[in-house]
Amino acid sequence: MDEAQRMAEAIAAAGVTCALTFNFRFFPCVQRARQLLADGFCGRVFSFHGRYFRASYIDRNRPMSWRLRKAQAGGGVLIDSGAHLLDFAQWLVGDLTEVRAELQTPHTERPIHKGSSELAHVDVEDMAFLQVRTVSGAPGTLEASRMATGATNDVWFEVRGDKGALRFTLEEPNWLYVYDARGGDTTRGFTRVETVARYEGALAPDWSQPVGVSRTHAECQYQFLRGVWGQSNAAPTVADGLRVQAMVEASYRSAASTEWERVNGFQRING
Repeated sequence: MDEAQRMAEAIAAAGVTCALTFNFRFFPCVQRARQLLADGFCGRVFSFHGRYFRASYIDRNRPMSWRLRKAQAGGGVLIDSGAHLLDFAQWLVGDLTEVRAELQTPHTERPIHKGSSELAHVDVEDMAFLQVRTVSGAPGTLEASRMATGATNDVWFEVRGDKGALRFTLEEPNWLYVYDARGGDTTRGFTRVETVARYEGALAPDWSQPVGVSRTHAECQYQFLRGVWGQSNAAPTVADGLRVQAMVEASYRSAASTEWERVNGFQRING
């Protein structure tokens, strides 16, 4: 956290534009979910749940890599793919202020290289289970795993409130599922809403074109350039990154203490 804070302060002091590659924000379904939540579609949020599942390390014979060494990676799945989940969760439902975490590493030893019988110790987590609370007090659960048998790149999120609910999966990035609790019994049920590129700031290709993961990276870079050109604030910002890092470190503290931990230890830095 100290290193992240120093980086943020150096960027602010230099007066340069900086943005982070939290590209999941730019999937159409996530953009539409953000819009609906900001408009109060779900009303008071009762709960939210999210996951980011991969099966990258199911094979116990997959050899060691830098991702499996804390000294090089800084952490495991939580600091790797889990950071993306934490970013768009906070972007959608608000700052996460408390966490209780459990971390697991099913395969604690792996071959030092392909075909080797010599094993090395894995000292990072491959599975992370988080209970969290937002600044408004809404509870949620978040799970990140690279041991999710059968998954390829399964990212799923749902929000439930007193007026409605919504959910999406990035395996269907151009659709958002919404439920309006204000409707009558004859219209009860989730409705699949087309999102494609109908969101603010989308430029090319036009709205009628379906969007995949490559487009989200391009959009992330475009928003950074808009910040460089002075057209908008480059986003996701360094402050967003600090918030995610604070959440990651609170999760590691919780896993060690087995208690709820507050998310703290950072100062907001513009941009």
